[in-house]
Amino acid sequence: MENNLEENQDVNTESVDLNVTEAMRSYLYDTARWAKFIGICGLVITGFFVLIAFGINSIIGSGTLDGGPYATLGQLGSAALTIIFLFYALVIFFPSFYLYRFSVKTIKGVLYLDSESLTEGLKKLKSYFSFVGILIIIGILLNIMTMVSTLIVGSAMG
Repeated sequence: MENNLEENQDVNTESVDLNVTEAMRSYLYDTARWAKFIGICGLVITGFFVLIAFGINSIIGSGTLDGGPYATLGQLGSAALTIIFLFYALVIFFPSFYLYRFSVKTIKGVLYLDSESLTEGLKKLKSYFSFVGILIIIGILLNIMTMVSTLIVGSAMG
């Protein structure tokens, strides 16, 4: 059964008819509007991270991080902190950009009944979920590695 479905998709991908109801269009439009809001917020946060990354040198130089709970951040050095904040900005940028592009293309596709734009929008949504899924897998693996290394070091010490 699955093999038959794959063969059918490979042979004729353009001939599938899908009836999109007004309710479906409304849900897609509302979803795209929220995605646009979230995407723009993510892009603004990315901008803040970039500003912090390039302003961290002056923050460390002013002695703001000398005492208190953030003293260890000052010991990392401005170059390391700049790289860390730029990495965070990059990680936040891509899903935010994918969501924004999804919203723009989907809104155009829904409002003007443009299936090509809607397809591009859904492609961006797929990219968003792929990126976030990979990030989650990486996060789970890093947590597992941290737990295992903590157990190994803890058992070796005592």
